[in-house]
Amino acid sequence: MTTIEAVREYLLENGNLGAVDDLTDDVPLIEREVLDSLGLLAFVEYLEVTYDVEIDDALLVRDNFETVAQVARFVDRLRAGAP
Repeated sequence: MTTIEAVREYLLENGNLGAVDDLTDDVPLIEREVLDSLGLLAFVEYLEVTYDVEIDDALLVRDNFETVAQVARFVDRLRAGAP
């Protein structure tokens, strides 16, 4: 399973999808409230455990968590050793 597929699957199972008809790669996760503050913390923990990465507080910015595609790119960068 690719990173983007795993991210989407996690959000489909754990996100608040009430305002989202279809969780495409470019749905704004925070703006559409798929992730709230507590959901984001749980999501970060999932990413850290699943991908064996460390996400410092400084990396908890909207640009890294705006969409499914951005989260997947962010995780792939971390796995490659780049923040």
